[in-house]
Amino acid sequence: MPIREEIVAKEGDLVLTRNSYGALCLNTPNVLFADVDFANLPRRGLGFGWSLLLLVSVMSLGTVQFHLLGGVMLATAVTWASNRLARSWRRHRFRRAGTPEQQARRRIDDFAAARPQWHLRLYRTPAGFRLLALHRCFEPDDAEVAACFSQLGVDPVYARMCRMQQCFRARVSPKPWRIGIHRRIRPPYAAWRAEHAALPERLQWIADYEHASGAFAACRYVASFGEERSVADAARQVQERHDAWCRADQPDLQLA
Repeated sequence: MPIREEIVAKEGDLVLTRNSYGALCLNTPNVLFADVDFANLPRRGLGFGWSLLLLVSVMSLGTVQFHLLGGVMLATAVTWASNRLARSWRRHRFRRAGTPEQQARRRIDDFAAARPQWHLRLYRTPAGFRLLALHRCFEPDDAEVAACFSQLGVDPVYARMCRMQQCFRARVSPKPWRIGIHRRIRPPYAAWRAEHAALPERLQWIADYEHASGAFAACRYVASFGEERSVADAARQVQERHDAWCRADQPDLQLA
């Protein structure tokens, strides 16, 4: 599937696009990026299936022991209390595993330790980490890429997009709402047509966005892992453009 977003710039195989909410994204056919978002505190308890089974079972027993209304009331109370307990237990286990940042970093450290021959660069993003592989190039549908995404806990939507578009992506400019821009770019969808380029509303939005984004970075360089002498030329070129567009080497900038 071809890229359908506005193409802002092209440098060889590297394509810079503007996505549906106006941020800039790097697209590369063979340089591996993997974003690892921090996990959220669990919100669900037993889940729908177990809650329904518990509700029906207790209601059946309660109806036999009492009457229909009593069975319904008992089943509702037991299901509610069980969900509260299950949610509390899930949250307790989640907190015992460390903060969301510690959990994500532990997965990354374990992944890197098991692959000492890889050369990985680690970046901090506003909501997680980003890994960039430099030691060789990859195809998006490689089995090794699928295993990497699975072990790191990469967003399944991103993984599927990589396979469908046959490229890896990385956002290299701030999300608009994180820098105080709450109105949407026009038109507010990714499918690009040439006539969109001259829309006054769009041009004004882009000008405002570029002015506001100057005080922010999309990610920040943290560390390197593995065989740092192993660098594919194509990967190094992408890394240099990525770091420049993201302002990854400017630690004084706020992440957005």
